Amino acid sequence: MAAARAEAERATQAKSKFLSSANHDLRQPYQAIHLFLHLLGSKISDPGQQSLVTRIREAVQSAELLLTSLLELSSLDAGNVRPAVTAVNVGEILEKMIREFEPSALEKGLRLRYVPCATEVETDPLLLERMLRQLIGNAVRFTKTGSVMVGCRHRLGRVRVEVWDTGPGIPDEKRPAIFEEFVQLPGMGPRDRGRGLGLGLAIAERTARLLGHGIDVRSRPGKGSVFSITIPRAEAPERAAVADTISVVLIGGDPVQLTSLRLVLENWNCSVDTAHSAEQAEPEAIASADLIIAEVMGGGGTAVLESLRGRAGSRTPIMLIMGASGPERVSDLEGADVSVLSRPFAPVNLRNVMEAALRRQVSGR
Repeated sequence: MAAARAEAERATQAKSKFLSSANHDLRQPYQAIHLFLHLLGSKISDPGQQSLVTRIREAVQSAELLLTSLLELSSLDAGNVRPAVTAVNVGEILEKMIREFEPSALEKGLRLRYVPCATEVETDPLLLERMLRQLIGNAVRFTKTGSVMVGCRHRLGRVRVEVWDTGPGIPDEKRPAIFEEFVQLPGMGPRDRGRGLGLGLAIAERTARLLGHGIDVRSRPGKGSVFSITIPRAEAPERAAVADTISVVLIGGDPVQLTSLRLVLENWNCSVDTAHSAEQAEPEAIASADLIIAEVMGGGGTAVLESLRGRAGSRTPIMLIMGASGPERVSDLEGADVSVLSRPFAPVNLRNVMEAALRRQVSGR
């Protein structure tokens, strides 16, 4: 028995190592594409061109979601996911989700309604976004007529984000298994079954458990369903904006990624100096920077942080962009005076972490 258990553990570790490598190699081009699409969308106003950008984004997301499902489930099983919990405006994430799924809802003749919610919650914004994308995506996909509504309820210091739909509902006997692997939702047609492996809700449930959030479903067959995530409410701090005067030193070894990040930051009116390594960054730029952002390729986050701290001192906020896999890299930085953003990320996540780092500098924490 012990030998079988040890063999199973070795197999799990080997699988985790393989998927970690695949994660890094495959995420990089997706990340650059997302940033370039965000920048392109902000630069054009022609409806026809905007529609084309939307189509490209949907195609990229479909491919990435399939990859993400396989990698996420493996990482969660191996204990490789380390949440980066911070105060997040849940309304900003919900608005992004509404914009993302509105074209699909309109194409099906559905009303996608959003009840505004500007509450700050304590969560990992990237993990929350992934869970909400799964819940809202399912609601739009399986609702044939009627509407999908997204909103929040406040209950005793917690916020319950709810996704309502007028879809087929879930029979009572199937509801207990709905968050298990490879269980597909009732009402799937042949086309829908080809688009998923029945992993999305299993990933959402394990992610919620990891974050200490509640996840639940209420449903009436033939009437619809309500999926919800319950999150601790955060004290709303004074929000620091990424202002016109922010000076950023951006460090990264990948030319495409460095360019895409620089263009996004400049689109936010940041003044950006770039370098391919901490050692190559200009001393004058380091000394005058309001924020230093360094992308860590592979391991070495601690070494990069020490090098930057030696040059910038203790007052300049530093933000590291790291791969989501490889728990040793994130855990090495726990307790360090640094902000960490995991790849892949949406521009709203980048902005949130930047603002949090600047707030800590102002407050002296």
